[in-house]
Amino acid sequence: MVEASIVVPAYRAERTLGRTVESLLAQELEAAYEVVVVASADAEDELPRLAPDPRLRVITSVPRLGAAAALNRGASGSRGELIAFTDADVVAPPNWLERLIEASRGD
Repeated sequence: MVEASIVVPAYRAERTLGRTVESLLAQELEAAYEVVVVASADAEDELPRLAPDPRLRVITSVPRLGAAAALNRGASGSRGELIAFTDADVVAPPNWLERLIEASRGD
């Protein structure tokens, strides 16, 4: 079971997306979680390339999706019990997801 999904909409985020995904995959969390990047572009060759990881799923779309559509697509493609959203230019601290999960439970 996947405890949480982190959805990241990405459009023209090639400069920042790698660091964002790195920080999300480095979360200090004992529970299973996934990172779902919804990458959209105006052309196929503009889609980002990310290093494979079993916790990472990339959903692509050409043509570009608006922010709301990308978030909705990521949420509907998520497997987590909880869904968190962040932007493609955020570097999350290692305890970010753990603190969100604790807050959702009232801990």
